[in-house]
Formats: sequence, C-alpha cells, structure tokens
Amino acid sequence: MNYQASEQLLQSQFLGNIIELSFSNQTLTQSGVLSNVIKSLILMKELITLDISYQKIGDAGSNTIGQLIKLTKLYVCGNEISSEGAKSIGQLKNLTYLSVRINHLGSEGAKSIGQLEKLRTLYIAHNQIGDEGIKSISQLKELTTLYTDYNQIGSGGAKSIGEMKQLTELGISENNIEDEGAKSIGQLIYLRKLSASRCRIGDEGAESISKLINLTKLSINTNPIKDEGALHIIKLPQLKKLDITRCSIKSEGKKVLTEMKLVFKTLYH
Repeated sequence: MNYQASEQLLQSQFLGNIIELSFSNQTLTQSGVLSNVIKSLILMKELITLDISYQKIGDAGSNTIGQLIKLTKLYVCGNEISSEGAKSIGQLKNLTYLSVRINHLGSEGAKSIGQLEKLRTLYIAHNQIGDEGIKSISQLKELTTLYTDYNQIGSGGAKSIGEMKQLTELGISENNIEDEGAKSIGQLIYLRKLSASRCRIGDEGAESISKLINLTKLSINTNPIKDEGALHIIKLPQLKKLDITRCSIKSEGKKVLTEMKLVFKTLYH
C-alpha cells in the first residue's frame, strides 16, 4: 500500500461498515502509511476479523487494536509486540482466535493472553513465554487448539499443558519437554493432532504418547527415540499420519513402522 492509498482509506466514509480486513499481502512500510492505517482502524468499530501480521505495529499499534472490542479473530504475527502491547490485546474479550507468533510477549505478556476466556485457538510460538507463561495460558478452559513451539518450555510447563484436558490439537516442538513432560502430554486423551519435534523425548516419553488413543496425526521427528519407542508408537489405533524421521530407530523399529498402514508416513532418513 502506498501513501495515497492509505490516505484514501483514512478518508473513506465506509470505515464503520467494515467487518473483515486483511493486510497480509500488503507492505505498510512507506512513510506515513502505517500511521494512516492505524488511525483508520480506530474508526472500524464493527471489525470482527483483522490480519495485520508482519507490519511492525509494535505496542502502539496494539493499543489501538485493543479498542476494537468486537474482534473475534486477530492475526498479529511478527509485529515486535511486547508484554505492554499484550495488555491491550488482553482487553479483546470476544476473541476466539488469536495468532500472535514471533513477538516478544514473555511470561508477562502470556498472563494478559491468559485472560481471553473465549479463546478456542491460539498460536503463540516464538514468544519466550517459558513455564510461567504457559501456566497462565493453561487457564483458558475453552481452548482446543494450541501451538506454543520455540517457547523455552520444560517438563514443568508440560505439566500445565497436561491440565488442559479439552485440547484436541497441540504444537510443542522445539521445547525441552523430555520424558517427564511427555507423561503430562500423555494425559490429553482428546488430542487428535500432536507436533512434538525436537523435544528430547525418548522411549519412555514415546510410551506416554502411545496412550493418546485418539491421535490421527503425530510429528515426533528429531527425538532420541529408539526401537522400543517405535514399538509403543505403533499401538496408536487411530493414527493416519506419522513423521518420525531423524530419530535413533534401528532395523527392528524400522520394520514395524514400515508395516503400519497409514495415509502418510515419513519414517526415517
């Protein structure tokens, strides 16, 4: 979007009628453009869906978005939002869907997100929220889909996740979950999709995951899982898709995995 277009947007008489708006294919970096867009947002009182990802809106832009109280769906990935901006997002009590990946929320920002009681879907990867932050997120009782990859979560944080019994889809890749944390994840009996790559999960953790009898999709690549772990994974009765590459599985494990009848499988490199 150029400056002239942003001026036209700001002067539009129909801003109060807009209910969905996306800047996903736009670049708002030209001088004055982002400022005009933010000013326009203030006038969009009926907005329910907004995608303004990767535009570097920062905390100031988040403060404006926090006034759009009818929002139910919000994408603000890659926007240099800190815990201060998260406070404003935490005021959007009607949100059911939030994608806030690749920001700087930290554990304090996660506390604000944990106040969004109507949230059903949350993408909060790459925010360094840690065990304390995920404990705040675990208070969201309506949440069924959670992706919290790359967030410095350990087995203590996994215990908090394990209390979210309503989850059906979970992404925890690139965290230090380990076998102890996998025990907690293994309690999420309604999970259908699980991504747990690079989580330091071994054979004992694989046994815990094998208790998730409703799993249809599992990505558990790049973990120290050996043949014993593979023998546990094949017990998953509903599994249709499996990625278990870059593990430590030898001939016996490879044999039983190859015999699994799946829609899609990536077994080893």
